[in-house]
Amino acid sequence: MIRLSALVLAAAMLAACGGGGTATTPSTPTQPHTPQGAQALAITFAGTQTLSKLRGTRDLSSVPVTVSVNGTVVGTGTLDSGGHAKIAFTVPVAPGSTITVTAGGLTVVATLAMTSQSTAVLVTVKADGSITVSSSADPAGTGVVNPSDPEHEDQDEDGHGNVTSITANGSVLPANAPFSFINGCGTITLTPTSSAVARIKFEEKGSDDESDDVGRFKFDGAFTGPVHFPVISSAARVHIEVFNAQGNRLIEVKAPISAFTSGTNANASPCPSPTATPSTSPKPTPEPSESPSGAPSPSASPSPNH
Repeated sequence: MIRLSALVLAAAMLAACGGGGTATTPSTPTQPHTPQGAQALAITFAGTQTLSKLRGTRDLSSVPVTVSVNGTVVGTGTLDSGGHAKIAFTVPVAPGSTITVTAGGLTVVATLAMTSQSTAVLVTVKADGSITVSSSADPAGTGVVNPSDPEHEDQDEDGHGNVTSITANGSVLPANAPFSFINGCGTITLTPTSSAVARIKFEEKGSDDESDDVGRFKFDGAFTGPVHFPVISSAARVHIEVFNAQGNRLIEVKAPISAFTSGTNANASPCPSPTATPSTSPKPTPEPSESPSGAPSPSASPSPNH
C-alpha cells in the first residue's frame, strides 16, 4: 500500500473544504466497528500532488466519506490523518454492485467484491488531476488492495464518478458505463446505453499485451444498436473502446470474458438445453444493410479474423 501523509489528496479536497489557511490537527476519529460477517468498505486516498500546486496545507482528518448505491446512502465515515476509512454498511448491498464514494469534493465509483463481504479500495489522485481507483476483494479485512486477487481492477476516472478506462482481472461493468455487455449461449451482445455512443472497437485477445495484428477477433464500426460477436475462446480477454460521433473515446475496457458472466446479464434469456424442443418462432429478418458488399452492420455478427 502506498504510504500516505496528511498532504496527499489535498488538492482534490480543497474544492469542497475551502482551501488555504493553517492546518489544524483534530483528533483522529474512531472508525465504526464492523461486526464479523457484515459488509464493509475499506478505502484509502492517496496522491502525488505537491505543495507547489496547493493553496495551503490541510489535514485529511475528519473529511466525511459517504457511500451510496443508486442514490441511496448505505454507509458513512470519516478519513483519518492518513486518508483511511473503514465503513460498515448499514443496509445490505448486492455483491458486485457499483458504489459511489464521495469524500470532500471528490466523487469516485468502484465495484464491490462478489466473493467477499469486504472490499478494499485505493483512490490515487495523480499530478495531472486524473484519478485511478483500484479495488479487490478483502476477505481478511486488511484494507489493502491485492493486485493478484481474481477480482482486482483498476479504473481511471475524472473525479466526478465517470469511468474512462478499466483494466480488470474479473468484475462487472460500472453502472454508468455507456454500454451493456451480455455473454450467453456462445454469443456476446453489446448494446449502447447512451445517445453519445456512435462507434465501437471490439477485440478478443489472448492477453492485453498481445498485438492487435494477431487478435483472435476484431471489429471496428458503427455502434448505434445491439452488436453481436461470437465467443472465440472462453479464456480470452476482451478489449473494448467506445467513441462518440466526434471520435472522442468515452471508455476503454480490458477484462476477461468471464468477468461478464455475472451482474451484466441478469435479464438474459437462458441458453436452450441440448434436448430442448426447437423453437418454431421465425428467425429475425436480416436488415437491408446486410449486403454482399461486406460492410459491417451493427446488427450483423462480424466474422473472426483468420
